[in-house]
Amino acid sequence: MSNLALVLLVLALCMSTQPLICNAYRVHIENGFQKAILGAHCKSRDNDLGLHLIPAHSEYYWSFDGNFIRTTLYFCDFSWEGGHRTFDVFKYDDGFLSKYCPHLDSDCRWRAQENGIFAYNYKTRQYDFIYKW
Repeated sequence: MSNLALVLLVLALCMSTQPLICNAYRVHIENGFQKAILGAHCKSRDNDLGLHLIPAHSEYYWSFDGNFIRTTLYFCDFSWEGGHRTFDVFKYDDGFLSKYCPHLDSDCRWRAQENGIFAYNYKTRQYDFIYKW
């Protein structure tokens, strides 16, 4: 099989409705504030999701397929009346994926609260404190 045919086959598998090579992920941004609105502006190199204003005790999420060369990266700027923080919410890093997005068709869960930003750890089944405001 030629290199071009192999590349086309891999691309077709990744772009199919049931990807066999490129995993599908969902990133959830949860507002855990008592009353405050959370602003979340998330994007990748190729995809700006825009600013979303998330009411208290609500969430925003999006889905995407990771690419086969494992370079997909999404980052967000979280903002509220008490501060803001910009950080990666999804990256192809084995340590990150095994804790926070461990399975094919996995959900990566982030929660903003008054005392900081947390990520759901699937191994411990608890939210880990990750960032302070």
